[in-house]
Amino acid sequence: MDNQSANTNPLFEKIESFTKTSLTLFKLSSVEKSADVVSSLITRITIIVIASLFILFANIGLAFWIGKSLGEYFLGFFIVSGFYIILLAFVFIFRYKMIKKPISDMMIQKMIHEAEIDNIIQNN
Repeated sequence: MDNQSANTNPLFEKIESFTKTSLTLFKLSSVEKSADVVSSLITRITIIVIASLFILFANIGLAFWIGKSLGEYFLGFFIVSGFYIILLAFVFIFRYKMIKKPISDMMIQKMIHEAEIDNIIQNN
C-alpha cells in the first residue's frame, strides 16, 4: 500500500505544477491580448481626434468661404450644417454596418488570433 502511495505522490505534484503553469500561461495570454486591444483602440482614438480637429477647422474655413461667396457668412454655416445633418441621418441609418460591426470584428480579431481560430474550427 505504501508503494502505491509513493507512486501517486509525484503524479499529484506534476498535476499541481501543470495546473499552476497553465493558469500562469492563461493570465499572460489574457494580459497580452488586452494590451493589444487597448493599444489599438488608443491609436485609433488619437487618429480620430486629430482628423476631427482637421475637419473642424476645414469646415469653419469652408463655411466662411461659402458665406463670403453668397454675401452673408451665416448662409455658409447653414449650408455646411445642412450637409452634416444629412450625413448624420445616413450614419444613423447604417450605424450597425458602418460602426458597430467593424469595431466588434476588430476586437474579436485582436482577442483571438488567426491560429487560434483555425484550431477552434479544426476541433469542431
